[in-house]
Amino acid sequence: MLPPSPPAFFGYVKVELLARYPHRWGWRVFKDEGDYVVLSSEPLFPTAEAAWRDGRQVLVMLEQGETVKGLRAMMQIT
Repeated sequence: MLPPSPPAFFGYVKVELLARYPHRWGWRVFKDEGDYVVLSSEPLFPTAEAAWRDGRQVLVMLEQGETVKGLRAMMQIT
């Protein structure tokens, strides 16, 4: 049996407060190579926890081989 292959994507999620009132949180997925933003949330979230949950889901999908282009289409990001 072959060992599992490593993820095709290496990155991390950052959650940031993007609007003070009302509080709105957003996530950004960064790629480790060069620390540049690959995707960011649209729309914003009312809590940091909600933004974190959503951002982690996107990161997991990228790690499982989903493409950025595919995720943008799925999320309807232009």
